[in-house]
Amino acid sequence: MRARRLLAAALASVSDNPRVDALIERQIALADLQIEDLKRDDALRRWSLRFANASAVMKVAFEVRHRLHRAGYRCLRRCRHLERRA
Repeated sequence: MRARRLLAAALASVSDNPRVDALIERQIALADLQIEDLKRDDALRRWSLRFANASAVMKVAFEVRHRLHRAGYRCLRRCRHLERRA
């Protein structure tokens, strides 16, 4: 905001035209809107990265659980197969 005041003061001292002053004010307002938009976008990007990370962790956990379940099932089948032979 300090830079905004300095810029406005510097440009105001140069301009005697009210249309130029209005243009400068609109440009400053536009810059402020863009800054706010970038802040919101940054917050959304951080949330998206967190979600992607959580999704990847859940996928790995599911894969591990699936592999352990299949390994346990195979072991159980082998044990039953060996019991039938004996």
